[in-house]
Amino acid sequence: MSALDTPLLQVLSTSQYGKGFYAKSSTSARTEIIREPPLIHVLHSSQKGVLCDWCFKKPICIKRCTRCLFAGYCGKDCQKNDWDQHRKECKRLASFSSTAGPRSVENSRLIARAMAKLTDIECLHSAEGKMNAIYYTHFQGEVAGARTLLNSKYHKFAYDTALKMKNYRFDYTDDADEDTPAIATGIFMRSSFFNHSCEPNCVWLTDGREIVIKTIVDIEAGEQLFISYLPDIRDKKQVFEIFGFQCTCQRCTEEDGSEKQLAADIFVHEALYNSHKSSENLQEAIKEASIVVELYRKHSFYYHPRQVITLYRLGKLKKRAALQIQHKKSRREMLNNSRITLKEAYDALSVALGPNNPFALDARMQLKSIGVIVD
Repeated sequence: MSALDTPLLQVLSTSQYGKGFYAKSSTSARTEIIREPPLIHVLHSSQKGVLCDWCFKKPICIKRCTRCLFAGYCGKDCQKNDWDQHRKECKRLASFSSTAGPRSVENSRLIARAMAKLTDIECLHSAEGKMNAIYYTHFQGEVAGARTLLNSKYHKFAYDTALKMKNYRFDYTDDADEDTPAIATGIFMRSSFFNHSCEPNCVWLTDGREIVIKTIVDIEAGEQLFISYLPDIRDKKQVFEIFGFQCTCQRCTEEDGSEKQLAADIFVHEALYNSHKSSENLQEAIKEASIVVELYRKHSFYYHPRQVITLYRLGKLKKRAALQIQHKKSRREMLNNSRITLKEAYDALSVALGPNNPFALDARMQLKSIGVIVD
């Protein structure tokens, strides 16, 4: 039995995917199977002075660490909670951040925090082989930065930590805007053992500092569990290169160029949708949003965040259009259509992003305004 096992899941070795999670028993769809806080985390530089370095909330006023003047918190409780990770980097963080670029600061801090917790993440490291020249060059600056932060010239696992880090990291995004870049990065030991599929049977989301993984279909006992590593389905090649593998799901193995064309079509019709929406041409905006939803369904899995958010926006557009129609029968038909779309969007958003996500809460409010009460 692995230390990573849970009452519902067990880690097993496979010939194709390495280690992965398998269901111990049959599990119904929409079951929460993992809820895990990060072992370590780093707030991205773009959010410095905006969000709390510990809880990622947006307080009225950020209270800076009086020693480094770099990290900022909601208050003393969050600062105290983060001190175990922050104390070893604090003394040298201000001077290092003034000379290094934002991305270098983020990655160096993440590596330094991992290096400082080596006793807790022994499974991150292996003695198999040496890092090749490409990875060595890529991580050289960031490892040097991590050593600077820790005031350590040598660390046995420094490069191995940097190399393996990419397989254990998940990015936090802004719950209210799917187009906003990641706001923070966390290292999650248990959740990282889920393998990728372009047609997953689970979905992951963040809830505050925690990562939550839910099933999206009924799972049989002994079935392997997968999530998608793709934050944007149009970045498939780049993501696979970062993680160092080639997806072998049916969609990828049978790819004949149509995937690239679908991605291009999505880009075009999203642009047309935004253009028509800005000019208040609602009927054309509805037409383009409907096309985008169908393209996402061909290109990705049902609960992909971008798909369900587009579905939600389509429902809102239909509601706005209905309220502008003077003919009573046509108005009722469009309102009914918007109810169906918004209800489908709310159900999908509740799974893909969580019922308390701003998009799901607004979909719930939109439904209530047209006489639909959801549980």
